[in-house]
Amino acid sequence: TINGLTASAPSYKPPLSVSPDASLRLVLEGTNWLTGGYDCAAVRVPLGASITISGTGELTAQGSQPGAGIGGNTGESAGSITVNAGKITARSSYGAGIGGGKNASATTITINGGEIVTNTTSSAGIGGGQNGAGGTMKIEISNASITTSCIQGPGIGPGSGGSSGGTVTVHSGTISAGGGIGYDTTRIDTLTVTGGTITGFPGSVDVIACMELRQTGGSISAMNPASFTQAAIDASGNIYVSGGVLQPSSGVSAGGNIEVTQSGAINASIGKRAVGDSIAVRAG
Repeated sequence: TINGLTASAPSYKPPLSVSPDASLRLVLEGTNWLTGGYDCAAVRVPLGASITISGTGELTAQGSQPGAGIGGNTGESAGSITVNAGKITARSSYGAGIGGGKNASATTITINGGEIVTNTTSSAGIGGGQNGAGGTMKIEISNASITTSCIQGPGIGPGSGGSSGGTVTVHSGTISAGGGIGYDTTRIDTLTVTGGTITGFPGSVDVIACMELRQTGGSISAMNPASFTQAAIDASGNIYVSGGVLQPSSGVSAGGNIEVTQSGAINASIGKRAVGDSIAVRAG
């Protein structure tokens, strides 16, 4: 448990570090502020380590570029990170707010509750650091309030300049994704939405960029992308909507097919890009 803790580490040191073979249950009480030393995360959770964060308190995790706020130091992928409760503000430049440091990614990030705010530059708010590979990264979100603010990086997904990959699943909660979900050049493999409310704001070109989008519930709104010649939601593969509402402000684009079934709905003003190889609307 930490309660009213303020700590700033010297260069190349994190103020709080979990060993690669260890697990930490971190309970937040009061107001806490941790600042990593140069190259380091504020809360270091390297590959092989795990952390579970809960409590009623607050934590500001300021990674020192290019370490993550919570996750890896420079060049370190993050281990398993779970947030069950608490108010967390995670900041970094080139490292993720929550996830990998620069040149690295995340493995598993599970958010089951709490309030999370990220502020990042050239990296993901939640996911990969700059140049980090998407790979097998897995991000799952339920019952949380999440707000991301990113410059030259996605709110959620692989970091800018890296490679595509990983999955994002949203079951419930409210997400305001400044920087979007996925990035134009570093897409997530699959975005699955079963519930919740997602509002995406432009990052690079597209607001939501993925290989495949599957929606069975909830609401996805994508605000105007940086270029009005682009679709707000762009899947290089297929888009399946069998429940909920998909509402891009300037159109939806798929390299494959767009299929709307059962009680799903797409409310879109189609932009200048092709909307898919085919559009199928089935019973419902």
